[in-house]
Amino acid sequence: MRCLPAWENDSVTQVLVELTSAIAWENYRARFDHAFGIEAENFTEGAVCALPVRAGESKATA
Repeated sequence: MRCLPAWENDSVTQVLVELTSAIAWENYRARFDHAFGIEAENFTEGAVCALPVRAGESKATA
């Protein structure tokens, strides 16, 4: 008897493996960049969509 029978589903297992792989790769990349002093290139600087302030909200909470 298994505790988590849903884990037997192949698609769930594949998704978990892919997610774990992506997390591990990002962790590796971040540590590598930090070790060699590699910083962001700021490609996305200023490339955000500012949301309008809703009525009744101050700018500090928006």
